[in-house]
Amino acid sequence: MKRKLTALLLAVIMCLAVLVPATAELLKYRDTGPRVGLLELKLANLNYYTGEIDSKFGYLLYQAVRAYQKNNGLKVDGVAGPETLNALGMGPAMGVPAPAPLKLTYGSSGAQVTQVQDRLRELGYFAYASDGNYFDSTYYAVIAFQRNNYLTADGIVGDGTWARLFSVNAIGKVSSVPTSVLRLKYGDSVPEVTKLQQRLAALGYYTRTVDGKFGYYTVLCVRAFQAKNLIKVDSVVGPITWDALMGAAAIPADKATPADPAIKVFRLIKDDKGPDILVMQKRLTELKYYAGSLDSVFNYTLYLSVRKFQRLNGLKVDGVVGEKTWAKMMSPDAVAYSK
Repeated sequence: MKRKLTALLLAVIMCLAVLVPATAELLKYRDTGPRVGLLELKLANLNYYTGEIDSKFGYLLYQAVRAYQKNNGLKVDGVAGPETLNALGMGPAMGVPAPAPLKLTYGSSGAQVTQVQDRLRELGYFAYASDGNYFDSTYYAVIAFQRNNYLTADGIVGDGTWARLFSVNAIGKVSSVPTSVLRLKYGDSVPEVTKLQQRLAALGYYTRTVDGKFGYYTVLCVRAFQAKNLIKVDSVVGPITWDALMGAAAIPADKATPADPAIKVFRLIKDDKGPDILVMQKRLTELKYYAGSLDSVFNYTLYLSVRKFQRLNGLKVDGVVGEKTWAKMMSPDAVAYSK
């Protein structure tokens, strides 16, 4: 009975916390609640806060707020007021306005439920077809979203949950992967790619919509980060790149010379050299097309291997590795060579 009362009391406190409008909220030392937790998470992702995400505004968070304010031209007072919250993306939600009053619960149905399901799928919480019916799969997806976004995890989509769900600052579902085995590469579309893009965006390398797909634009952003941070430029996010990217010493992009790397055309031809060639050599070795040396040189043996790969995978046979050939080569459904 005592545990139930404690849980109920905690739920009531969290409900009261999220009822405070984001535009009027002032977060300061010794405050508690889910909004404080979100502030901790935001500053942790930017490498200002290194403490525990416990929804308590302690001294470490106070110092982190001051450091963020100082580096971003804000009033340095350690208080997260409207200007600081807006700078962190915690001001008014910039998404689809919630129909008022809104309360979607277990058993609800209709167009609004479909909207919620569509958005939850985009963020990685919902894996089913949107049918407009609010039952188990939707209910538990909402709870997972609420927990990750420091909202009251009650499975109810009210005004607060709706605003956060359709906000540009909504936190998607990202699974935890040990960095020792992590390897993200072109063509991947796992949840960790979303976190990768979000971090690259925070550092100024990635300027497009975060879509969770390791496409060619993400490749170029990764390469730019690796070059800037003196890491081997190979387009692959392994333990070294990941740790550097997520670490406090990560070097941001040069904002003085912004450039969209997407204008570059991906094209590897015979006699080219570099880390991309090594990646290709390794991949074609895995697929049994290439048995030559791993020397980062697009040699004649590799050229013949590429042509053979293109022929067996229904691609234009020209020995040139463009975006289509590269995408197919790096995809899990690439056809391997068999005698």
